[in-house]
Amino acid sequence: MFQQPLTFFNNVQVNDARMRQFAFRDSVLAGVKHLVLNHEFMIAFLGNPNLIPIVQKEIADAGLDFVDSHAVFGRYNDLNCPSPELFPIMLQMHKTKMEICAMLGVKTICIHTGNNAWPQTGGYGQAPDADISHCLDRIRRGLDVLLPEAERLGVTICIENVWFETNTPEHRLEIKKDFPTPALGFCYDSGHAHLMRKDRGVEKCSPKNAWGAIGKPVPWDENILDKLLDDLVICHLHGNDGITDLHRLPDDSDIDWNDICAKLHKAPRLQSLQSEVIPQQCCRTIHEVVKSFEKVLV
Repeated sequence: MFQQPLTFFNNVQVNDARMRQFAFRDSVLAGVKHLVLNHEFMIAFLGNPNLIPIVQKEIADAGLDFVDSHAVFGRYNDLNCPSPELFPIMLQMHKTKMEICAMLGVKTICIHTGNNAWPQTGGYGQAPDADISHCLDRIRRGLDVLLPEAERLGVTICIENVWFETNTPEHRLEIKKDFPTPALGFCYDSGHAHLMRKDRGVEKCSPKNAWGAIGKPVPWDENILDKLLDDLVICHLHGNDGITDLHRLPDDSDIDWNDICAKLHKAPRLQSLQSEVIPQQCCRTIHEVVKSFEKVLV
């Protein structure tokens, strides 16, 4: 079994005290001990800092804690923010999120680097200024600003593999080489890696849609975890059908969890394992999510 804590992502109506307490109680009854400080908490805390000590007390009273976190994400919230006017605002917001993490004793934060294709009506299209060199330059400029703050606060920024050109393991490794600080690490996303593992023989799938929008073939890759392993700090664990990012239960997929677990046990920097199954999205209860992870994490 893993020594690192397993954390759970549970959608909570953060601004509703009764719904928060119901969700916390339901999680505890399901056997949950650790929660993800997810983007919904982050949005609520940024909008109303008075909630931070209130929620902190509520989860402590329930016997829970926050262990890892996920930043608010989206086209203008990611490091590859294409708007010169919004870029400094994005960075300031991430600084504030890291301050919140430090206040709550959370040591890691997953920050999306952003994509160069974006969903549009009828499919995907190129994001503004989709040139890969410009995208990577924005990501590096963002990390130049954020990493000193992360070092000061004792928080590790984790960037993850996705199925877009900006998020290949090769680009993750290039960026890590430029920033050797321990304040930067990787987040391995099992669902995203499963999408990129092989061509499923269908005309439309998440990787083909994303890469097709920029006019490039998909670089299918079965070795994403192996490439990221040395600087892997957190991981997002969930399943899918190999076609779409569904955030299903881990055993509701054909992912080889024995192989993944064997490799994760060897990750020298791994701090936590995170369930990124969203119970409400896949029509499951938190109890079912916990049971599924008990089956596959060995």
